[in-house]
Amino acid sequence: AELRYLNLQDVVLMKSRVAEKGENICREDLLIGLENCCVCNEVWTRETGHLWEKVTLLKRNPSEDEYDYADTWHTYPLRLTNLSTASIVKMLANT
Repeated sequence: AELRYLNLQDVVLMKSRVAEKGENICREDLLIGLENCCVCNEVWTRETGHLWEKVTLLKRNPSEDEYDYADTWHTYPLRLTNLSTASIVKMLANT
């Protein structure tokens, strides 16, 4: 199956589900129809050996400052189902 990243409509849909059911929404209700979707796991590295990761709901382009600070930047797909419901709800609140 082809990878499908979340898009803005998916995020809006999940946010409306959280608004309707509350932050303690059950996993099944939150992920209806999105079970096979991916989010972005951004991995940044520096020549000094520093490495850090950030998971984002939507694919994005890093800012110039981010590019200037890191030596490499890659994104990898991460299945939405690999994230806890609480972490998804938290990311939705910050999106």
